[in-house]
Amino acid sequence: MSNAIVPTSGMSLDQQEQYREALRETHEALAEEIPENTRKAYDADFDDFRSWCDKIGFEPKPATEEAILGYMTHLAFGEKLKPATIRRRLFGITHHHRKDKLKSPVTPEVKQHLLKIRRNAAVDAKIKQAPPLLLSDLHVLVSAMNTCPAALREAALRDRAMLLLGWNCAMRRSEIVGLEVRDLITVRGKRSLVIRKSKTDQIEEGTELPLNPSIKHKELCPLRAVDAWLEFRGRSPGALFWKTTEKISAKCLVGSTVLRDTPMPWIQVNRMVTWWSMISEIEKPNGQSFSPHSMRAGYITETSLAGGIPNVIMARSRHKSLEVFNRYIRVELSHENDPTALVL
Repeated sequence: MSNAIVPTSGMSLDQQEQYREALRETHEALAEEIPENTRKAYDADFDDFRSWCDKIGFEPKPATEEAILGYMTHLAFGEKLKPATIRRRLFGITHHHRKDKLKSPVTPEVKQHLLKIRRNAAVDAKIKQAPPLLLSDLHVLVSAMNTCPAALREAALRDRAMLLLGWNCAMRRSEIVGLEVRDLITVRGKRSLVIRKSKTDQIEEGTELPLNPSIKHKELCPLRAVDAWLEFRGRSPGALFWKTTEKISAKCLVGSTVLRDTPMPWIQVNRMVTWWSMISEIEKPNGQSFSPHSMRAGYITETSLAGGIPNVIMARSRHKSLEVFNRYIRVELSHENDPTALVL
């Protein structure tokens, strides 16, 4: 930081004016450092707000509190957008106001309205939460993959690696389909997985996650599963997981072959969980179906119940917020996990 923007005691009027000017210059310099993709997102956000204002009859700039509150309600209950997306839209609107040296339209009432939307969304999210894919469930799915008919063996090789790697690294669907062979690295005999970009790492700083062999549950070892897949796939550059064909009979997968050098689309992560849930006839907790998010929730739930330190688990799951992280610990109190047994 420049010494010019560090205040000193007993500043003269001229020094105070110079100090304020230095602050303005620094603020403008920082504003110019907004990444190009972020700037484009802000422009798109404001364009959407302006379009909505034109339809309703509000002025987009300077925006009134009434206009902002109405727009937020439209986004939350009309377009069904998540609170995080609505919050980003507000960033875009605020950015365009400040760019024109206008006062931010995000008033205390607007912040309170966003808080109410978040609370409402949290209740809905709890109802719609994917059930966690626990260790017992992994055993059932992997057993089905290991004993599947010959017509499904290619898909099983891919899907077992994808399932166990995705679970072990608490991965999101977008992270799984973004993996490449080069992201599997070995340094001094230690193996790791590099996730180059994620929901919480849009500037692609990357995260390196350690991969260790499974000791307690060897049949669930992600390294063995990945090695078996690579033996079939080969180590040519490109997407780690390839697309597969799907032969359906009686609404179930009965045949599948790998399409070489064709990256797997995100929808097949969903289908991987769906198909093997059906093939294994796994029991659905409370009648809810498993989804790709169940892998992430399952890992966090199991490691938390095993006594894992939250900050360490968060480093692996790439969560930035403890509040959001805690939503992934999906366990119901029972006689088996009663915490009172720890002290009495």
